[in-house]
Amino acid sequence: MKKQNIIYALLAFVLGAMAVSCNNKSTSDEETVQYYGVSTSSTMVSRFVLGSNSKVLNNLDSVFFTIDQDRKIIYNADSLPVGTDVRKLTVSLTFPYSVRSAQFRVTNGKLMKDTTITYSSATKDTIDFTGNVLLNIVSRDGLNQATYTVKVNVHQVEPDKLTFAQDQRRDLPNVNGTPDQVKAVELGEEYLCLIEDGGKYVLSSTTRLGTGTWSKKELNVPFTAIVGTLTATTDALYMLDISGELFKSTDHGDTWTDCSVVWNTIVGGYDKKVLGVLTDGGVCKHDEYPRSEGFTPKAIPEGFPVSGTSPIVIGENNWASSPQAMIVGGMLQDGSLTNATWAFDGERWGRIDMTSSAVLPKVIDALVIPYYTYDVDLVHHRVAAKQVTWLLMGGRLADGSLNRTTYVSRDQGMTWLKGGDALQQPDYMPSFYAAQAFVQTEKLPAAALAPSTETQPITSWECPYVYLVGGYTTGSVVLNSIWKGVLNRLTYKPIF
Repeated sequence: MKKQNIIYALLAFVLGAMAVSCNNKSTSDEETVQYYGVSTSSTMVSRFVLGSNSKVLNNLDSVFFTIDQDRKIIYNADSLPVGTDVRKLTVSLTFPYSVRSAQFRVTNGKLMKDTTITYSSATKDTIDFTGNVLLNIVSRDGLNQATYTVKVNVHQVEPDKLTFAQDQRRDLPNVNGTPDQVKAVELGEEYLCLIEDGGKYVLSSTTRLGTGTWSKKELNVPFTAIVGTLTATTDALYMLDISGELFKSTDHGDTWTDCSVVWNTIVGGYDKKVLGVLTDGGVCKHDEYPRSEGFTPKAIPEGFPVSGTSPIVIGENNWASSPQAMIVGGMLQDGSLTNATWAFDGERWGRIDMTSSAVLPKVIDALVIPYYTYDVDLVHHRVAAKQVTWLLMGGRLADGSLNRTTYVSRDQGMTWLKGGDALQQPDYMPSFYAAQAFVQTEKLPAAALAPSTETQPITSWECPYVYLVGGYTTGSVVLNSIWKGVLNRLTYKPIF
């Protein structure tokens, strides 16, 4: 039995030796040969870490670096904050097997124009990562070598800043001089902009707000319209005349039908209905058109605004069986303003904001933009999560001044906080109220050399842009402008 075991052992040894011999014959520069569990031809880097330096950045040694073994690139996919000084950084490398040498070569750096640094675990030499950095590895047996490109990425602009570029501002379509009234709405896949100037009504339409290309037609409106009440449902346009009469158009404003309803105001569109407030016997009531079978107007609840609310925003959630239409702010029956958030579920209105957290000021004619912000892990300097975020901008305050502060809500209006500096309006943008906001995605091409962790390379992605259209500024002057904004981070190539 012992002899048999010895024979098996010898056979295993011979087979193992043959396997090693075969491997030796087929080994290329990129392959690893194993001798008794120790590689002598490995040129692999398994870990790359920056040295701690609180003068440069807190938790610098916690920044995560990706090592792309196929393309031989080492990089931090989540760039360091704007302004991080990367001219004098130490590094720590980990190799799965010992190597003969590891050398950094830096060219065209701010401090190092052409410098070679030999790395060892004891070295304290710093590296200038503002230049081109190559890491050359020579295997232990000296037969193989590999060169990695090393990038320490730093944001060139503040990633979480909401940017409205001045060079992308556009005039309203088909405007001569300063119009008297303006209102923009979204109808299906079209964006419509109605302008009234000296009693003439011009309706312009486009499917892509970013192109600046609009179709134009002059409307024959058989009543004196309050253009600011123009509202779109999924299948029609509605508008009030100066006496409160409700009119409807199903052909993009070519013809208008009297709905035989007199309202104080239009609150907004909800599916195929338009929602409004009327006065009946001195009592303000909720109404809708067309009225569902059995529907009768109901008295508005205490604290519900009768005019000047933000345009309706449709909220998304898992706790309701029907879409939630939400409004913020507005004017109460007694003429005072409110900062409340109200939601409509298709049958009734209810106040949903947390009244104990009154950060949001009382405001009229503000707009709410359903958009995004990000959580950032400041320990590892990585993006933690993308969050659906409402942005409240513009509007008029109780003292008559115009609001320039952007407020944010991550729970669809239940609580509000003042947005950070990066979300505030730039100084060159005018204060406004009664503007309209639309979010439209545009396809962006990925930079050819931008890193990605996707199995399939990302060649393009959809980026959501904010468009602020029209509105009014101090003195009730129409703003002849369309502003295009974006959270900078949304323009970066996705890394997951």
